[in-house]
Amino acid sequence: MSFKVKRKGRFLFIESSRLKVQLNVLRGMAIHALSFKKIHKEPLLGTLEQGFYNDIRLGSDFYSAHSVMEIPGQHKITDLNPCTFKTKQNKDSLSVECEIPFGSGQLKKTFSFDSERSGIKVRYQFSLEKLPPHVLRTAFLTLNPQVFDAESLYYACHNGGDDLEVFSLQNVREIDFGRPISHLISSRLVLGATKGYLEFGDSEKKIIVQSDPGSLAGLPSLHYLRLGNNQLLRFFYSLGEIDETSLLQNAPSSSELDFEILIHAENHVSD
Repeated sequence: MSFKVKRKGRFLFIESSRLKVQLNVLRGMAIHALSFKKIHKEPLLGTLEQGFYNDIRLGSDFYSAHSVMEIPGQHKITDLNPCTFKTKQNKDSLSVECEIPFGSGQLKKTFSFDSERSGIKVRYQFSLEKLPPHVLRTAFLTLNPQVFDAESLYYACHNGGDDLEVFSLQNVREIDFGRPISHLISSRLVLGATKGYLEFGDSEKKIIVQSDPGSLAGLPSLHYLRLGNNQLLRFFYSLGEIDETSLLQNAPSSSELDFEILIHAENHVSD
């Protein structure tokens, strides 16, 4: 058998020769911990629970692989709810599928594993009804700050050219692309990622996240905060934002969105 699958309490554990993942069944199958065995013994990303940071600004849980929708004047909508799931396994592959109520619609989330590949695919299929102007962000990824070197931390993507553009976070104190400018403008910046390739890591290792802009052009965004010897680094993909023109537009009665990412990790190769 290529994969070991075990349910224990609120977690579903999945393990192969190359990776180990822990999914939180009570939080919409959010990734609690994702380890790439050949890269590092500790998880590279997952969930940082409340109390991890000794800073009042970060007094909440920071999940991975979840989705958030915000509609002006309404409560925030997330998929961080208890769910049922089903698994499908054969000799070389495994999938875990769940359906979660999401506002007035539904979210189908599928995790796919392949014994020939060291990564994990996460697919988000949104079926949304009665959709007013909204902010929709998905595929959040929260790095484990205990395994990444703050002095060599960076992120990289393509911004219209063929060359990968690398941005060091060594002397950066804070970046928050997704912070609203006002109650009418929901975001400040996004990354181009024109080839659907996003990379973040340090001098030893890197996490690579890939998507298909030709299928659905989710735009990645970044939140980074340096806290003395600690740090917070999160990425997410924006599938919708609002500005001052949004309220003038006729909202669609429904929306079907299908977005998928592939997450894997590599060591840097020394010259």
